[in-house]
Amino acid sequence: MQYELVKCIDIAETMYQRRHKLGAFHYIDGNEEAFVFNGNLHREDAPAVIWHYENKTVKQEGYFMNDGRHNENGPAVVHYNEKGEVEYEQYFLNHIEYLKENYYKQIQTKLYW
Repeated sequence: MQYELVKCIDIAETMYQRRHKLGAFHYIDGNEEAFVFNGNLHREDAPAVIWHYENKTVKQEGYFMNDGRHNENGPAVVHYNEKGEVEYEQYFLNHIEYLKENYYKQIQTKLYW
């Protein structure tokens, strides 16, 4: 799964050359989507990267802020099976991975800022 995240970051860097003049764009290529702002994977209220299976169901979602995996409202990486059921989740704040229980402690205390 790490390969897919790295691959999407590489795509974002390539697409940086063609970004919208305001610095933001929504990039779609086959089964991949990326939201880029000022050359960084970034989206504040939804996943910044989304991969789909061939049948178009969501395979994986990744939440990014300023090119780092980050989500204050739940997991930053969610992987689904082809039926749309969650297979696993990963929790990140400012690109640092946390176990689920430690993540929620960080959120409650706001220690990650």
